[in-house]
Amino acid sequence: MRQGHQFNSYIGYIFTMAETRPIPTPNNEQLEELTNLTDRAHRRARARKGIDEKAKGIMDEKEAIMAANPYWYYTHRDQLENIDRQLTSLDQKLNNLQAEEEKDAAKERAIWMQVV
Repeated sequence: MRQGHQFNSYIGYIFTMAETRPIPTPNNEQLEELTNLTDRAHRRARARKGIDEKAKGIMDEKEAIMAANPYWYYTHRDQLENIDRQLTSLDQKLNNLQAEEEKDAAKERAIWMQVV
């Protein structure tokens, strides 16, 4: 019986943790907010993809107009100005997504600072 006791003591010694402090984890409210931030990041990624596709289509249209009329853009001036306005609008949407992303990154950092 004594050998079994010695063995158990030895095993207990091997697997003893140096520290038994709790591992910090987010609470339910923080997890919910982190989930919302992740969902927003996915939405932004989809929005960026859509903006990229629209911009490509607009640029293709502009190139087609310019290729069809290499020396006389005046007749299509209104179309080209409209295309430029559309591109400016898409650029503004990208800027808004970037600002939202920066804000969300700051929120995420704040949450993790509270956890640690």
